Amino acid sequence: MRVIAGELGGRELVTSAGGRTRPTTARVRRSLFDMLTPVLPGASCLDLFAGSGALGIEAISRGAEHCWFVEADRAALRALRTNLNNLGLRERSRVIPGDVLRIISRLREQHGAPFDLVLADPPYERGLARQTLELAGEQRLVRPGGLLVIQHAPQEELLPGAANLVLSRRVDFGETCLSLYRAEAGPERGGEDRLG
Repeated sequence: MRVIAGELGGRELVTSAGGRTRPTTARVRRSLFDMLTPVLPGASCLDLFAGSGALGIEAISRGAEHCWFVEADRAALRALRTNLNNLGLRERSRVIPGDVLRIISRLREQHGAPFDLVLADPPYERGLARQTLELAGEQRLVRPGGLLVIQHAPQEELLPGAANLVLSRRVDFGETCLSLYRAEAGPERGGEDRLG
């Protein structure tokens, strides 16, 4: 697997052995990041269920200022840390090991502000996509005008929204579906829409 485009385009990524994580295909990554182009310059990014870090690393390569990565699997964490070291991204990243659903409640407080872009690629079983959406909305993880992207199985119908998050687009790639949620301005503070 390789970084697709940007300053790190073409650089190789290590993936974890054993098949416990499911890497996002190059086709899906390319389509997703083509859609995200307006959001990326200078963005603060969060990669949930990060695996090898391919999504967050792609975001940095294409202009995101930094990315936080959350992952529980030990083999995936080893691959993630290797990738960040190999690509010289340690100063633009932070790795948080542990269960994503437990960690979400602390992320905004630790970061000091909502994120511009949150990428989530949970395992397709156990309703994790829906739980991630609900918690991200509840915790106001995405700043107004920013995006939450959830990768999930096509047969899994997610809610049209949660708290300040509203479904703006759903794209089906066969075995994978992407649901993009835009964060609306709430009582905390407004924000300029950076996607189209």
